[in-house]
Amino acid sequence: RDFHVTQPANRINFGLNSISLQSSIEIDRLTSLDKKNLITFRSSLEYWGFRWNTQDGGSVVLTHSPKIFDWQVGYCEFIKTLTHVSNNLGSTNISPPFLLRLLKLKSCRGAMMGDGAMYSAF
Repeated sequence: RDFHVTQPANRINFGLNSISLQSSIEIDRLTSLDKKNLITFRSSLEYWGFRWNTQDGGSVVLTHSPKIFDWQVGYCEFIKTLTHVSNNLGSTNISPPFLLRLLKLKSCRGAMMGDGAMYSAF
C-alpha cells in the first residue's frame, strides 16, 4: 500500500510512505534559504515521504521519496515540494502539486477506461 488515508474533520489527509531510492541523489543548487527550510520544515517534508541526509560540508543527499501507484517521486518533485511546503509555512493541509497531478491523472484514467487503478491503493 503506497499511502494511508484518514478523515479528520471534513477533509481527506494523505500521509505518504517513504521508499528507499535505489541510488541516493545529491541535491545541488540549494540556496541558503532552501537549506534553512529543510531544517525548519523537515517534519512536513517527511510527512510527504521525503527523507535525506546532510553530509559534511552541507551537501544534501535525498535517500527516500514517496512511491505512489508504482511511480517513484524524484529530485524535481522534491524541490517543488520544498518550495510548496515553505510557501505554506509547513502546513500538511494542502497537498503538494505532484500528488494532485497524480490523483487527477489516475481519476481521469479510471473514468475513461473504467479501471479500478485509482482505488486499488486503498
